[in-house]
Amino acid sequence: MFSTLCSEVGVSIKTAKNEEGTAVSFAGFILDTRSMVFRLPQKKLLKAREIVNKASACQSLTLLDIQKLTGYLNFVSTVVPLGKTLLRRLYNMELYFPPQAASTTGGGYPARQRRTSSGGLMP
Repeated sequence: MFSTLCSEVGVSIKTAKNEEGTAVSFAGFILDTRSMVFRLPQKKLLKAREIVNKASACQSLTLLDIQKLTGYLNFVSTVVPLGKTLLRRLYNMELYFPPQAASTTGGGYPARQRRTSSGGLMP
């Protein structure tokens, strides 16, 4: 039905990306119209768990490590209820780095790290 409408209007469709059914991939997520849920694909869920486990096992993290972690978890939090509010602790952790620590292009500054407490990443 959608394909017919698009062809009548003159909109081209990349048929290689077409998906039929009630659960389709859209913008890196799975949209399931039968159960009316927006969820993360299994591969991305496993990646999120892996990076959280790695970060929580570390005794210290660089600013870049924290930024990578918060960036991916910010993406994941789109489908997690109240997910963005749980990231506040990580965003606050970024504030404790001096401004020059954000420079990854050299500048003579050593890689700065912050120690994580046993509950530093998890509430």
